[in-house]
Amino acid sequence: MLVSPRAALALVLSFSVAGCRCGDEGPRTKAFGEPRFVIEVDGVNVEATEVDFGIVPMTKRVEKVVTLTNIGRGPLQFDGFTKVGEGAAVQIGTTAVEPNPVFGLDLEPFELAIGESRELKFFFFPPEAPQAVVDHEVMLAASARNVDAEVAPVQIKLKGRAIRGECEWPTRIDFGAVGRGDSFEVATLLKNRRMVDSFPRVGDIQSAQGADVFTLTSDSPRGELTLAPGRERAVKVVFRPTEVRDYTATMVVLPADGCPEVTTRLVGTGVDNVLSWQPAPLDFGYVQPGVTVNGEVTFLNRSFKPVQLSGLATREGSNPSNIYRVVAANMGDATRLTVPAGSRDATTNDIVPGSAKVTVSFRPAVLGPRNGTLVATADLSNPGVTVALRGFGGGPDIDVLPAQTLNFGRIAYFAGTTSAATRKLTVRNVGTAPAVADPRANLRLGAMGAGRPYWTVTPKNAESAADEICVGVFDAMAGTCSNDLP
Repeated sequence: MLVSPRAALALVLSFSVAGCRCGDEGPRTKAFGEPRFVIEVDGVNVEATEVDFGIVPMTKRVEKVVTLTNIGRGPLQFDGFTKVGEGAAVQIGTTAVEPNPVFGLDLEPFELAIGESRELKFFFFPPEAPQAVVDHEVMLAASARNVDAEVAPVQIKLKGRAIRGECEWPTRIDFGAVGRGDSFEVATLLKNRRMVDSFPRVGDIQSAQGADVFTLTSDSPRGELTLAPGRERAVKVVFRPTEVRDYTATMVVLPADGCPEVTTRLVGTGVDNVLSWQPAPLDFGYVQPGVTVNGEVTFLNRSFKPVQLSGLATREGSNPSNIYRVVAANMGDATRLTVPAGSRDATTNDIVPGSAKVTVSFRPAVLGPRNGTLVATADLSNPGVTVALRGFGGGPDIDVLPAQTLNFGRIAYFAGTTSAATRKLTVRNVGTAPAVADPRANLRLGAMGAGRPYWTVTPKNAESAADEICVGVFDAMAGTCSNDLP
């Protein structure tokens, strides 16, 4: 390419200007770290300026996790917190420990790189007090190095309400999964820990999903009642779902006079069946007669109470089975099984079922299919449990196509030709158990098994290897193949 002198000079000057450091660039901007606090609220992470521990009984310690993230453009040296103004006593690691701390966290200084996070676990530990209700709060300021001095320190408020023991009442009662048409009862105690009478109050249940789903039992207290010193009463609520869905309701309870009212949220899930099992059926596949194979049935319980199975046994038709047997269940008792209660995942709100296993053996005596059942009785409104069992006496079933004769027909011969005629021989296992590798059962081709020079064999799937196929003379005593293909 031809370039004029003017153009060449312009190019050189351009590089020279870009490459030099002309004049004073001025001071460089320092990259600072910047702390941000995040807390999870109803499954969503939100920026935290306040941590509310809610209502906590006196002398009970509870914790909440706050995530600290460095959102700055430089590393963050985090030293801890300092107390701002007056407020409840605090403990910040070992650097700031006030007597009888109400709020605090265990903490050692650390460094956060750009974008890194660390969880901080704050505690609320309200002391005993003569008042029925005491509110606590304190303001803390983050203490960090390598932060912009012109930006005010990030602050976070910790607060919580402490109540005396007689004021304790749950804010949520979860009934778990209950089958349609079935019911589940939860009893919660009102206790009078005072030396004088207390006057609690139980409000009506409110729900937009029907008045008969959550109900107080006939012997449960309603309205205001009197509790003598040291006495208690059970507030009993029954959940009766009519559809497969989630249900909610609310109930306002005053645990004792002088206490704050507590709005209790009632939650439950309607399902078709609380008990299920897998696999269904339990298929043992092909098993050689006289050989024993074990299989497992896993029972899943979605309710919030354990399910008891009794009378575990195997049947063929209506008769006891000697081919199928229960080998193991609960604690060495092969006739009983306890399936643990389920729970609810706090993040997803899904029911996590409890599980337990039963081991069943299959030992066929003759060839052919054998169908059976595993039966039991559950302590549920629908007590019958029937698990199908299936097995086949006989093991692997090898099929060869074409059968009997692999016919190549007439093949033209020309001197010096290297062409070959190809035919497909399919060897397949139509059973459900793998065939045991045995070189004595390998394919042998050629005149009297002589192999070369007439035959070549190529495996057509990844499960077959060339050394599994003997095209030559197989020595059954030595287990070797000679005069094989090169």
